[in-house]
Amino acid sequence: MREITSRLVRDLDLKIASEFIFDESYWKQRCYQLLPKNYQINEHGLTWKQLFFETHLQQCLEELGSHELEGRHGLDLLSVASYSQNYTFTLKTQQLLGHPNIDLLCQAVCNMRCEVA
Repeated sequence: MREITSRLVRDLDLKIASEFIFDESYWKQRCYQLLPKNYQINEHGLTWKQLFFETHLQQCLEELGSHELEGRHGLDLLSVASYSQNYTFTLKTQQLLGHPNIDLLCQAVCNMRCEVA
């Protein structure tokens, strides 16, 4: 299986990847593409997949404007949240632009604990 996933492109649609790819090597490479070099896998359940989805959701939320959670960008964020819900347990944000309606996000990811630093 690892040989098959090693040949996959690293920008595979996240909805498909979240459902069908479990190989940690694949998710480690996705993290290397998405994140700065400060990987803190120990803060994300010791799995690269969880690290990827929690960080990706955090970045999407931090880039969102104050009232965009109800708009098209908000729907994109809620889509990301829906297919990452099985791998997202903690969401730590550095900043929020405005005051987005976090209740909608929390409904999409019921396992999540939110922290704003």
